[in-house]
Amino acid sequence: MTRMLPIGFVFLLLGFFAFAYMYAKGYEGGSGLVEGLRFGLCVGILVTGFGLIWQYVLYPINGTMAVTIIIDSLLESMLYGAIVGLIYKPAAHAVRRPATV
Repeated sequence: MTRMLPIGFVFLLLGFFAFAYMYAKGYEGGSGLVEGLRFGLCVGILVTGFGLIWQYVLYPINGTMAVTIIIDSLLESMLYGAIVGLIYKPAAHAVRRPATV
């Protein structure tokens, strides 16, 4: 198992870069902390919907364990979002634009 850790760390680092890049692309110009928490929650919901719920469906874990994993994932994503939000400083020439659907 430990021989696979370097692969996991490489993809974790790639994931962090992708997370920060997506945050910067969606930045709307508000408070970095609030925007980071919002972004982290959105990513957490995405990960939960596409990944964690399917782990519950496919693997023999009980409901309490699944809920615990989901809450942990949401809080972890929000923490990462808050960190990126506090660190990220947009370029002076960046154009503020609201997100639209």
